[in-house]
Amino acid sequence: LFTDNNQLTELDISINDSLRKVSCSSNKIASLDCSNNTHLTSLTCSSNQLTNLNVQNGNNGILETFYSRNNPDLTCIEIDNESIIGESWEKDETASFAENCRYNETYVPDDNFEAALSSIIGEPGNNNDNYIPTADIEVLTSLNISNQNILDITGLQDFIALNLLNCSGNQIDSLEVSQNTNLTSLVCANNLLDSLALSDNITLQILDFSSNQLTKIDVSNNTALEVLDFSSNQFTEIDLSSNTALEILDFSSNQFTEIDVSNLMALTSLTCNSNGLTGLDLSNNGNLTSVNMASNQLTTLYVNNGNNNILTAFNATNNPDLGCIEVDDPAMANSGTGVYASWQTDTGISFSENCHYNQTYVPDDAFEQALKELGYDNSGTEPLDDYVPTSRINSITNLSIRNKGISDLTGIEDFDGLITLNCSNNLLTSLDFSENLALENLICSANQLSNLEISSNTILRKLEIADNLFTSINLSPNDSLRTLDCSINQLTSLNILNNTHLTSVNCSSNQLISVDANNGYNNILLSFDLRDNPKLTCILVDDITASQGYLGWYKDPTAYYKLECNDDDNDGVEDSEDQCPNTPFGDFVDLFGCSVFILPTDNYTIYSRSETCRSGNNGLINISAVEILNYTATLIGNEDTISHIFTDNLEIRNLRAGTYELCLTIADEPGYLQCYNIVITEPDDLDVQLKLYPSDNSVSLKMSGGINYTIDLNGLVFTTTDTEITLYLDKGKNTISVKTDVDCQGVFNKTLFLAEEPIVFPNPFEDYLNIYLGEIDGKNINVKMYSHSGQLIWSKQYMNQNGVIGINTSELKSGNYYLSVKSDTFQSTFKIIKE
Repeated sequence: LFTDNNQLTELDISINDSLRKVSCSSNKIASLDCSNNTHLTSLTCSSNQLTNLNVQNGNNGILETFYSRNNPDLTCIEIDNESIIGESWEKDETASFAENCRYNETYVPDDNFEAALSSIIGEPGNNNDNYIPTADIEVLTSLNISNQNILDITGLQDFIALNLLNCSGNQIDSLEVSQNTNLTSLVCANNLLDSLALSDNITLQILDFSSNQLTKIDVSNNTALEVLDFSSNQFTEIDLSSNTALEILDFSSNQFTEIDVSNLMALTSLTCNSNGLTGLDLSNNGNLTSVNMASNQLTTLYVNNGNNNILTAFNATNNPDLGCIEVDDPAMANSGTGVYASWQTDTGISFSENCHYNQTYVPDDAFEQALKELGYDNSGTEPLDDYVPTSRINSITNLSIRNKGISDLTGIEDFDGLITLNCSNNLLTSLDFSENLALENLICSANQLSNLEISSNTILRKLEIADNLFTSINLSPNDSLRTLDCSINQLTSLNILNNTHLTSVNCSSNQLISVDANNGYNNILLSFDLRDNPKLTCILVDDITASQGYLGWYKDPTAYYKLECNDDDNDGVEDSEDQCPNTPFGDFVDLFGCSVFILPTDNYTIYSRSETCRSGNNGLINISAVEILNYTATLIGNEDTISHIFTDNLEIRNLRAGTYELCLTIADEPGYLQCYNIVITEPDDLDVQLKLYPSDNSVSLKMSGGINYTIDLNGLVFTTTDTEITLYLDKGKNTISVKTDVDCQGVFNKTLFLAEEPIVFPNPFEDYLNIYLGEIDGKNINVKMYSHSGQLIWSKQYMNQNGVIGINTSELKSGNYYLSVKSDTFQSTFKIIKE
């Protein structure tokens, strides 16, 4: 029978029991049964679409030709005996021969899945043999295998009639339903799924894959969906533009920041709590009866869909940034009557027909008018409405609204990008800039201010608050401040300890009692005006003398620069603890305020020199003093104590290496003592670590002990300060020498032979012969000596310990010989001559 190169999809030869040869290649046959054809000697069925092939006819022994290649979906071929396969039989590598291919059975590798199916179809199964009769499952329309501890749902593809599938509560990490095209309901919640493909399941009406690990899904083909629950996954976005039939939608406990449900006009229930939603517009969803959007980050919420009266379940709690909700009937909603009585919201929420989302509340008409004149409010002749578009002001960096009659600056908090603000010459009494974190320059002089919140403005550089009503101000958080003008106020104290970048301060015409400017940076404070503060007597500064000389500093004659305000003699000790209250200005004092002798920190210059060689005993200490006094230098160390008297210079010689304590005293000041620790060292010996790299004929040197190293490689001499260096060697003998600048540190010498095979020398030789192995690998070296005619004279084994083997040949007669040298990595033979 020959049917090659046709379009056959079926071929039934079950009654043709006399067939000897069958050739049906290049068709579209899916199944072929030859079990009744006991006389077959040749079967060729290549290039089809076979999934089943039965050649188990009881007489495979006469089947000489068998060819089934190019059937990619054929994985098993039934034959008589797996151990007897014809030599010329050919198949695809993906197919195997078996005595039972289990056609008409479905492979179910998961034992719990198999047990559940066996129970459903009313058959006990074959002791968990991983197979279920396909005929029993392909007719099932409903399957509930929830909570069965199933890990693998392989076999589901044969449930071709399935409408309803519930496999929730298992441990399934992969779900393939592309063959289950009749599904209308799929519930696979509480599994381990991270992906789900549903493009072939166009009849789906109910889909629940909640509590899995998905981040995305394509439901564009599932236009019949009415119920969709994918709560407790990891979604940030989803496209529902094709799913206009949805009535119930639950995507709670995901990671959404926004979603568009405006096209889902059939929605009756929406659950989206526990996300990161910042806005939600339900104005187009007039069929909603239940909404839960609790625990988000909502700032806008539109629920004015014209049908609030059926929205009986509503939860918008735990949205701390949501202040207003747009609804159908604000009056009833604000009074909590009617359908709104059951609505759950955070305390303080208001309801309105227009919440002015994305607008900034500006209640002061003068402020709004000023913004309108600058083009930041509605244009034209529209009346003031207490609101300006936030998008027009949040990026402004410079705002000048001086002399506008403004008494309230509410709304300034939305000027996120504001760097410079001039609001001087207005009627302001209080200002809060805690939200204006970019603010660097603030000018609000000539107002009626008594309160100013700038604790969050840490990059503020310029502050002008002159001619106001301040009695106190805290500038400690504003450590970037450069310029401060707080003149003409009622301040009683000024503390700029933390303001170390200030270059200009004007705090004149106040009621100051105390000023603390001791911040350590008075030298950069070029202008400092504290005049017209009649109650101010003490100004704390870094340095009294320096402060008195600063040209740009001004104060009243009754005020004094001091280090301590209760310190009449300005010695830094408060009067209540000062035992010497009349200490001369500028004297150093002790804890009790009494003068003490002290030398400047730079009075001494001490130089030490270590030994030039080990045990050279030529260390040295040199002392130079600025003040000429009668000094005594006591040197303690190396189990010895020596003292020297000098007035300005001293040199102590012949010191051994060690640690010394040098103490200086002064004859006329018995309480004076100044000590130093000095270490006299000795140079290390020269140390050279050498490593040979035969692969590229190089050697690395790692050197220590010196500063400069002089290297001699085969007569090439150079000097380096590097402690590690690589040298490249010549073939044969190489000599390396290393020394330092100091001869007593020693010299390193090394001779290296660089060869790819052993070297025998000398040749000719007399009594002693050497074999140089160098860095050639191999520990055990076999050496054999042969006569000129090839007769073995002796054989010995040596250890390669230092790279050279010496051989005593005194017993050999003069003449020609052959020497064999062999290891586990090389073998060489040399002709040698003994003289």
